Parts: sequence; C-alpha cells; structure tokens
Amino acid sequence: MFCNNAKCIFRFRIQKLPLQRKERAAIVRGLHTASPSVTVSPEQHLIDETINISFQGLPTSEDISLYASLSVSNNTIYESSANYRTSLSGTLDLTKDCSIGGTYCGIEPMGLFWSMRPYSLAKKRPLRYPNTSVETPIYNLSLHKGKVDLLDLRKKNSNGSEIFKFDIPRPILGPGIRRIPVRSNGLAGTLFLPAGNGPHPGVIAMFGGYPGVREYKGALLASHGFAALVLGYFGFEHLPKSLLDTLDLEYFKKALNFMQQHNEVQNENGIGLLGICKGGTIALAMASLMPGVGCVICINASVHTVVGDCKYKGKTYPGFEIKPAKLDENGRLKLARTFDLPAPEKLHYLPGYFNFEEQHTIPYLIIAGMDDQCVPSSYQAMVAEMRLIESKHPDYEIVQYPGAGHILEPPNFPFCFEMYQGDFGVALDMGGCLPMHSHAEKDAWKRQLDFLSDNLK
Repeated sequence: MFCNNAKCIFRFRIQKLPLQRKERAAIVRGLHTASPSVTVSPEQHLIDETINISFQGLPTSEDISLYASLSVSNNTIYESSANYRTSLSGTLDLTKDCSIGGTYCGIEPMGLFWSMRPYSLAKKRPLRYPNTSVETPIYNLSLHKGKVDLLDLRKKNSNGSEIFKFDIPRPILGPGIRRIPVRSNGLAGTLFLPAGNGPHPGVIAMFGGYPGVREYKGALLASHGFAALVLGYFGFEHLPKSLLDTLDLEYFKKALNFMQQHNEVQNENGIGLLGICKGGTIALAMASLMPGVGCVICINASVHTVVGDCKYKGKTYPGFEIKPAKLDENGRLKLARTFDLPAPEKLHYLPGYFNFEEQHTIPYLIIAGMDDQCVPSSYQAMVAEMRLIESKHPDYEIVQYPGAGHILEPPNFPFCFEMYQGDFGVALDMGGCLPMHSHAEKDAWKRQLDFLSDNLK
C-alpha cells in the first residue's frame, strides 16, 4: 500500500572556522533569534492545487517533525507525518527540502496531504474521504521538536514537543460557484454552475460503487469553468437500492436531456461525460446509444456491463458473473480477481458489450490504474484500445499508470486503499501504491481538465 523506496539525497556543507570561534559557533548553532512562523502560498487556493508551505525562525540544523490531521467524522480522522532537518538559517521549505521519514519520503510539497492514513477512533473500518459534502475541509498542522513518530504526535503534545500549530482551509468550492439540487423528471443529483454569465460547457459526472451523490468532483469542475451535474443512480432517495439492481439507461438519457435544455449550459459541442468504475461503464453506454454526447472520460471502468444488468429500449445488457473468492489477509476482497473474463479479442461478442468505438465523432480519454484491485482496468483498457484501433477511431487516448489503484481522485486527496461496499458486505481492496498513485492522480486530473476544455469549450 505505502512504498518506502524513495531515496533522499543529502548535501552537507562543512564550514571551516578559526579555532578561537569554534566554541562560540557551537553555542549559536542551536539558537534562533526570530519567532517561528509559517507561510502558505498561495493563501487563496482550491483543494486540487499545489501549495507551498515554508517555515522561518526555527532552531538551526535540528530535527523537527510535522503532523497533519483531518477530522472526517466523530469516529474517523486522517493523519500524516514527516521528519525534516532545518537549514543552517533555521528555515524549512516543503517544495525544496527532503522528508527523511514519516508517511512519505523525499521532496514532496503535498506529501502531508496525499499520504494521510485513516485512523478510526471507534476501532471500526474508517470512513472514506472525501464524503458527500462540499464543505471546506480544515487541515490541522503542528510542528514538533525532534523526530517524533505518528503515534506520539497523535497524543496532542503530551511529550511537550510542539513548537506551534496552525490550520489550512482547502476549499472545494471556488468563489461564486452556485450549487443547485436537481430533482426534476425523476433525476437525483446536484448541478454546479460557475461564477459569471453562461452558458458554460456541460459535464455529467458519475461515480461507481458508492451510493448517493458525491458532490466534490462537480464542485471542482465548476471551479474550473464547467457546468457540472453530479448524478446519483443508486442507493439514494427513490433510486434503485442496490448496485446490483438492473439500471434503466432511460434515466441517464433524462440527465443528458436536462443538460442539453438548461439555459446556462453550452450545447454546441455536446455534453461531456466523466465516469469512474461503473459510472465509466455507463458513460460508454450513453456514448454508444444516445445522441448529444460531446466527449467521454472513462476511469478504471469496464467496457462491458458489470455487477448488475442494464436495459435500454427493451434490450437487456447482462453483467459479468462474479466468481466466489476468499478475502485476503487484511479481510478485503480483491474484486478484480473475481471477474470471469474471456480473451480480450472476444469480449465484444458478449451481449453486455457497448459498441462505443463506432461513434467516431466522440473523443475518448480512457484512464487505467495498473494496480487496480477492484476492476481489471488494464485488461479493460487493452480491450478498448483494440476495439478503437480496429474501428479506425480518429480521436482517443489510452493512459495507464503503474502503481495506481482504483480510486483516482483529483490530486492531494487522502489515499483510499479500501472501501466498504454494502451490497457485497465486505471491504474492497482498491489497490495502489504511494507515491506512484498520488503522482498519477496529479497527471490524470490535468489530462481530464485539458481534455474537457479541448473538446467542449
């Protein structure tokens, strides 16, 4: 889950002093004249942006530790730590200096955020973050003397090591973003509209095996200039109760129509679709069956119906059968290993396959984590590429990331290595290895925003 193979390179500078000054230099070395302070820049930023955290007025050439925590619920916190050594001038800059221990190693400006690990105060499986809210998360950070491990830092300065503490708010909603619940015509979702006069390019965002409406990605898309509808499709209000229930794709046609007819949504280039896991499969189905789709981003998804059937206009698209499997030593199910998959060149003959590759006017961005333990994403990406090549599709991109797992979020969110899935009654192993997973998220998010801009704006 967490890789510790990062190499730290240290450069020592030895300064020769006259003999009569050595004693004085030894005394001065451990002192600082200014009060410790921290600078966070830019001060105003979104949660998907990289920030620079630097410290001044620290003890010189000494070991210090950073601790970060984020309260997710009454029972769950996410936390991280890092050990550093201050400079000869008593400064520390996370964009330039190397962590020598903790939850990450190396020069990682955002390591404190993406390396956060969940801790359950109730000794239960931790709650996944981010949850359904777009409330601004407040990260609590503290600076400590010496090399202190995570368990000691959690004790809230019981050993007297704390130098000072501070908070960093990381907004999900940009200034002026409008949040509008959508409950018309049987839909259940939330529309986020950018600041300023429209119309704005439109995107429908769909998640995978997590019930309800998870709004944060729509809020971030709106903050980047897109009118984004986050669409729920099971486990919420009047929607199907289970991920395993048959989905009527007419519901998603209604969502497409809603965006096409909205007076603040630009429709000249069609509506973009962004889906992860089963949401990605639905996006491919919509592209193959419905007019008005402008482009598709498919993340760690199957190109074939999976875990439950789909139906549309009297036709049923049956899902894959899942083979029984044992839980691993951590009590998690590696769902990707339970799919009864045919040879890649034969998958498109199955009745649950969607012929998305035949839509030559729709650009595709297909993203796969090569360590995905929930969906066999590399296999699915290979099938997609074979079909797109065979159909001579003119506009697509396949991107696979070594070490990346299933939950590819916008950058700098805490790493999600497992998720409890109520319909299976077990925790699912999401796969992924830090820091590779985090680096993949940063690259993938930029690709998604560029792809949507290129094809919709």
